[in-house]
Amino acid sequence: FINLIHEIRTPLTLIKLPLESIMHAAIDKQTEEHYLQVINKNVDYLLGVTNELLDFQKMESGEIKLHLKLCDISQQINSIYQQFAGSADLRNISLSIHQPEDFNLEALVKLNRILVNLLSNAMKYANNVISITVKNDAKEFSIIVEDDGPGIADAEKEKIFQNFYQVADGQSIQGTGIGLAYSRALA
Repeated sequence: FINLIHEIRTPLTLIKLPLESIMHAAIDKQTEEHYLQVINKNVDYLLGVTNELLDFQKMESGEIKLHLKLCDISQQINSIYQQFAGSADLRNISLSIHQPEDFNLEALVKLNRILVNLLSNAMKYANNVISITVKNDAKEFSIIVEDDGPGIADAEKEKIFQNFYQVADGQSIQGTGIGLAYSRALA
């Protein structure tokens, strides 16, 4: 339940920034259309999370039941990229995707929640750059999310995947300590 509630927070943040820009700034029609598309993608994401909350009572013994479906990985990554693009622009963060040109893979995965949490975390700590890199070979694929933020000390790297753990590095704590643990559980 906490994981699903946490999932509501990211899209609300991604809706708020472009909506404030539309409301408080003189922007051109093309920029406004782009921001409205970002808002729409995040509203769709929230509806999906809400449906999961409604199905919460069906979950057995505290385990997450994954509803896997066959999806086009490249299309999924591009859709999530678009979900974050407006907020990245507003924060002057360069957000990029690097995929093999011939990357055409369908797989049974729960990619949305994982990638949204990774990108949300990167958005909190990035200075100027976030990149999504896809690597693929005959047996597996990997998705790497990197940012140019302060990084995590080696001693903290395993701890950040524990629920509610937050790195105490003197910076203001920006999250709840749930997203990375939830992403690992889904992965």
